[in-house]
Amino acid sequence: MTSGGTRLFGTLVVGAIALLAFPGSAFAADGAFDPTSFDFGNVVIGHSMSTPLTFTNTSGADVTVTGIAIDDPADFSLAPGSGTSCDTSPTIPDQATCVEQVVFDPASYGAKSATLTITFSDTTTATAAITGYGVHPVLHITSTTLSPKVFYPLVRDGFRDFAAYRFTLNEAASGAVQIFNRKGKLTRSFPFANRDHFAVAWGGVNRFGSRVKPGFYRFRVTAHLPGRRAVSGFRREQVKTGFRLRTTVGTKTKRGIDWSARSSKAYSLGGSCNWGRLPNAELLTTCLAAHASVTYRFVLPRGARVTLFSHVVRPGIAPCRHKVWTTGHTGRIHRATFTHGSVNGFSQCDIGGLSMRYRITRKIRI
Repeated sequence: MTSGGTRLFGTLVVGAIALLAFPGSAFAADGAFDPTSFDFGNVVIGHSMSTPLTFTNTSGADVTVTGIAIDDPADFSLAPGSGTSCDTSPTIPDQATCVEQVVFDPASYGAKSATLTITFSDTTTATAAITGYGVHPVLHITSTTLSPKVFYPLVRDGFRDFAAYRFTLNEAASGAVQIFNRKGKLTRSFPFANRDHFAVAWGGVNRFGSRVKPGFYRFRVTAHLPGRRAVSGFRREQVKTGFRLRTTVGTKTKRGIDWSARSSKAYSLGGSCNWGRLPNAELLTTCLAAHASVTYRFVLPRGARVTLFSHVVRPGIAPCRHKVWTTGHTGRIHRATFTHGSVNGFSQCDIGGLSMRYRITRKIRI
């Protein structure tokens, strides 16, 4: 009885001496993180959010940190250089705290969860649960344009035959450009896939391949990605029909070979002595007290109006005297007459190219 009591007393004394010998350490950690769990909520992929988690030592003695880890390093991390982090000041006195800055940077879409674990020298641990949700950026339409405001697709004459609609997105998506008539009925749709910008040219044809009626039509774009959708406002376009003026121009030319009087009364008073041909021209000569004329005939298109008459006349060996051009027309037949000559002697004229420039203006239904 005495010996057993002696042994128990000796054990208690040894334990007390051991505690007195190591007053600055403890064999087990007692404490917790504040908060014990944290939810970051929705964070856009490519962005990050951080929060501090504070550990308080309530063990009654100093504790030594041997490691801190997060079991999902793809989405969560510890911020470097926090200044009061538990791993940079590993010995935590009783009732003291250390702070770890936890960062949520989602790498993909969806719910994320991890555990922050702090390990002590006696292999005990303290943990905090961390959660968050990775979300995509908001899909939005950054710009839309439509031109011209009025177009004429019902007559394909090269004048405003198409309306061009363009848009841009903040990221690539799929969807469609939609065209509605004034009653709100879908007239035409242009789908697209994985595009952040797109352009369509509408020629006034509905989804069945028929030409639409004149009137107002509205354009918009709808785009979508998993869990996201964007719809633009409407832009209005007018399909119009009516009349407009179309003008064409042309030229008729002669090279001096269409004669009405050549050697009439040659060598006679008032007659033409002779005529001859030069490169791209004709030579007309009068003799004695003579005058000579030549008439050129032009057949112009219906409705043509002459805008310019031009010619080239040069003297031959003798002077070209008293040259006169006169023009006139009957219906589509236009004539230009050249007259020259002098009572005082020879007149020799070299007639080169001549032309009539004309313009036709027509009213076209569109």
